[in-house]
Amino acid sequence: MRCTPSHLVRSILVFVVAGVTPCTIGDRRGVAFITTSALQTPTLSFWFVQLSPYKWYAIALLALFALQTILIAKLLLERKRHWHVSTRLNESEERFSKAFRGNPQPMSITTIDGGRYVDVNASFLIMSGYTRQEIIDHTSIELQIFKTEEERHKLLVEPLLTTGSVRNLEMAFRTKGGDFKTLLSSAELLELAEQKCILVASSDISDRKILEEDLRLSEREFSTLVQNSPDIISRLDQDLRFIYISPALDKLTDIPPEKFIGKRPSEMSLPSYDFKSFEAACHESINTKTSVHRVFSKGIKAYSTRIIPEFSPEGAVESLMTICEDVTDRVRTEKELTDLTVRLFTIQDDERRRIARELHDGTAQNLFAISVDLAKLGTLANHDNDECHSLIGESQSLVEQSLQEIRTLSYLLHPPLLDQAGLVSALQWYVQGFTKRSGIYIDLFAQPIGRLPSDIEMALFRVVQEGLTNVRRHSGREIAKIRLERRAETIVLEISDEGIGFGTDSKNGNGNGHSDSSIGMGVGIPGMRQRLRQLGGKLEINSSELGTNISVVVPLTNGANHGTNPSRR
Repeated sequence: MRCTPSHLVRSILVFVVAGVTPCTIGDRRGVAFITTSALQTPTLSFWFVQLSPYKWYAIALLALFALQTILIAKLLLERKRHWHVSTRLNESEERFSKAFRGNPQPMSITTIDGGRYVDVNASFLIMSGYTRQEIIDHTSIELQIFKTEEERHKLLVEPLLTTGSVRNLEMAFRTKGGDFKTLLSSAELLELAEQKCILVASSDISDRKILEEDLRLSEREFSTLVQNSPDIISRLDQDLRFIYISPALDKLTDIPPEKFIGKRPSEMSLPSYDFKSFEAACHESINTKTSVHRVFSKGIKAYSTRIIPEFSPEGAVESLMTICEDVTDRVRTEKELTDLTVRLFTIQDDERRRIARELHDGTAQNLFAISVDLAKLGTLANHDNDECHSLIGESQSLVEQSLQEIRTLSYLLHPPLLDQAGLVSALQWYVQGFTKRSGIYIDLFAQPIGRLPSDIEMALFRVVQEGLTNVRRHSGREIAKIRLERRAETIVLEISDEGIGFGTDSKNGNGNGHSDSSIGMGVGIPGMRQRLRQLGGKLEINSSELGTNISVVVPLTNGANHGTNPSRR
């Protein structure tokens, strides 16, 4: 019997697959069964038995089967990978959709050709005022967002095609109501359903642009004011380095303002200017968080500088602004006014002294002579004429009353005791007379301070006069206090009462306490304040519902040219 390859193959290889009935390779039904079982069963066990010298046919067939198995496995892996990619893509699209829909920024998707709206989010609808039906499938030209297609192409499409994206594009957006909003937009190219589109995300910066414009106008006004102001305006940081200085500095120092920037005042060489004092004032302003005022002179010029702290939102001083003003004319005018005031006071005192002397030496003596004559006439008249005696007695009483008033007026105009015995004696005499005339008891405490310069004694006496006049007018009480004492090189005078105060008088206020700047007292006290200022002193008044206190402090040695006392001439 002759052996053929087919006979040999039948007897070469036997497969056993997970309990499957063995069959020969040559059986096509068996091969199909084996192949199907191999694909469905995760574990494949086989062996072959060498039965003839034609083994290479079996090896080739086995290699073909192994290759088929590998290709099938690879196909399955590729399908699994495709499934994972598809799942991730779907998740990514879902996340993009959620981000697009829920983004608080207005977002839109338009076609790159024609600018037709494909989709918009809710924020875009709120910002534009349109409904979704009014937006979708309409172009930006139809909605008048862009005036022409050329404008849209130039502003948006060309930059996108060139660079692939657009960042921070400011554009005017016309809403449904016709108003324009300023949008800050960014755009990206996007492909949807094989169609090129543009994804635009915007922020409405209309309010910010309005604030920026207001700020620009404010800065321009400030810059115009500063650049043309005759005052020297500068700003310094916390380290006292100049960060700005106005051009007016050049007129004063002939130094360009640029040379000051970044430097401290002490680093600048400016003759006859005390930069140490200026820096000390700056540190005081920073430490106290308040404005500081200083006055200095440069040659014949006088300058006034205000140092103003600038605060951060947290309340810390982050910089300083200084305003230096030329006050030469003001200082000269104030000096002339002070000199004129002093001259007027001097003339007033001299005139009062002259009138008091005339009243005392002239009118009072004449009235006294009339009184004597009336007394003699009364002795010579007929004793039986009662009417004549009555008229003479009445005339004599009127003359004595007039004589007393003339003497009082003379003493008030210029008390002789002020020149003869000094301030303490004059005050004691005046207080006694004031108590008799007004019924208000005055508790006077006066240290023996000796004689003072005549202008100081006169100024303090006039303050007492004006103070007691206001006590009688406003206090509503029947007692007041005066205290006069010497402290080191100063004289201190205090006048107080426990009345209702200037600010609580029914005709003068509403019951609130007031400082002296808010009390209307005519020209008396302001005149005294001016007189004391010339002497280097000061006058302070505090008034409330608890009473009024007038305090005067006058230095005895302030460089002023005090007049000598008449008693010492």
